[in-house]
Amino acid sequence: MEDGRIPVGQASVGIGMSGFGTFVAPAQPNMNLIFTPNPEYWITFGTYVQGEVVDITAVNNPAQIKFPLNVYSMTAILNPDNTWTITSTAQANANFIKAREKQPKLAWGQHAEARPSSSRKVTGAAPRA
Repeated sequence: MEDGRIPVGQASVGIGMSGFGTFVAPAQPNMNLIFTPNPEYWITFGTYVQGEVVDITAVNNPAQIKFPLNVYSMTAILNPDNTWTITSTAQANANFIKAREKQPKLAWGQHAEARPSSSRKVTGAAPRA
């Protein structure tokens, strides 16, 4: 419940993600505000500035990242043909370990079919511990 002394049109309230306002509403005296976010996560590639509002009609090959139940970390890999491979980070790590069994010098970010000395790299999120 907001305080009765809140001046109309002088403040905003909301919740944030990663230190940035995400869901914001104007503050009003004696109002009870309820936020029920249902975020969707998308990935694309391009040159963007953090905090910039993205024109969704101008993005390159977007892909939605859907989190399965009880999965809290996903990895997205941009393939050489500019398609996305999106899996849980646990599955991405397991795939990487399996690929390293066949190619011990394979580094994270290299395409599994590429020779380890190849400069053909894949851009993606690095696995987190």
